This record gives sequence, C-alpha cells and structure tokens, in this order.
Amino acid sequence: MRILVIEDELQLAGHITRALVRRGHLASAQHDGALGLQAALTDPPDLVVLDLGLPGLDGLGVLAKLRQAQSLARILILTARGEVEHRVKGLVQRQLETGMAPTRFRHGFWRW
Repeated sequence: MRILVIEDELQLAGHITRALVRRGHLASAQHDGALGLQAALTDPPDLVVLDLGLPGLDGLGVLAKLRQAQSLARILILTARGEVEHRVKGLVQRQLETGMAPTRFRHGFWRW
C-alpha cells in the first residue's frame, strides 16, 4: 500500500514512516500542509496519515482540499486534539469514524 504521512513533528513522522516500511508499505512523509497536499495530488497515495496541527495549511484544510479534488485516498487523522469541536468539523466535512488511540502521547485518530 502507498501511504503518505503528513506530520510536522519530524521524529514522529519518521517513526510512523519507518514502521510502515517495515510492514511492507511504500511510505513517505511531508512536514507541512501545503507540501503534503501537493504530494497527495501529484502522486496519489492509497492512504494519507494526516495530522491536524500542521503549519500553514492545517489538517482540516488539507482534508477539505483533498475531498474537493475528489481524491480517492483514505484518510487517517492523527491528532493530539480530543475536543468535540474538532471531531464535529471532521464529521461535517465527511462522515468520519472516530476513536481515541490508547497511547501515552494521547494522540487520537479518526479514520475515513
């Protein structure tokens, strides 16, 4: 599976990307919203792992532009945000399944 990780924390992006490669996926990373969006539209992946708190164009902005471009990529949203308002914004943009990952980093995930 071709996976694009859009995450501004370099160390976290590296950990995720390496773990995906070890499991046989073709994974790459971008570290801001605009570059991530450009990469997703130029060479469409099967899956985008998307952080919400990106510099420049934030994750919800990336998500909206991907859907506007009718991208077929599935989206997994990775975030430290757990507030209801952020989930609602995601749900409004398209029906998202929500859940919280039980990690010490308190990162949640939303799956398209």
